[in-house]
Amino acid sequence: MTGEKETSKPTIEKPEGVPKHGSSEWAKDKDEEDKVEKMIKDSGCWVHHLATVECMSEKKDWRQCQNEVQSFKDCMFQSRSKFMKEVEKKK
Repeated sequence: MTGEKETSKPTIEKPEGVPKHGSSEWAKDKDEEDKVEKMIKDSGCWVHHLATVECMSEKKDWRQCQNEVQSFKDCMFQSRSKFMKEVEKKK
């Protein structure tokens, strides 16, 4: 390193096929994203999910959203536990 300060960052464009801002980076396509959204909504944890997403969007740092993340995690855990109990009853 020469000790000179970098004056600007290079502009990097996303390659074709990579979702734009606001889309899920992990989803292969819209149908896959819809399945995950449906699963979260069916769990009863959609409000917790939205609070987490909103916090991370505002703060730009998931570490500042630990209350929202924990609330969403707890809700999903409770939903999963309830689902597993219902599955066991059907056996």
